[in-house]
Amino acid sequence: MNMTPERFAQLVELHGSQPERWPAEERVAAEACWQASAQAQAMLEEQARLEALLDALPVPAMPGLE
Repeated sequence: MNMTPERFAQLVELHGSQPERWPAEERVAAEACWQASAQAQAMLEEQARLEALLDALPVPAMPGLE
């Protein structure tokens, strides 16, 4: 299966930067795209930076939702 840059971008936006979260049936093609494309590598790095920033934010207390 070939992976288009558009589909790779969708996978990263929907499932994040960690390949183990990508759909199994598309993971091999996505990893090949990522390894072969500077654009895909940059996209993945940008997503990883965003995820790191979001992970660093404190989780606000929400009384009543425990």
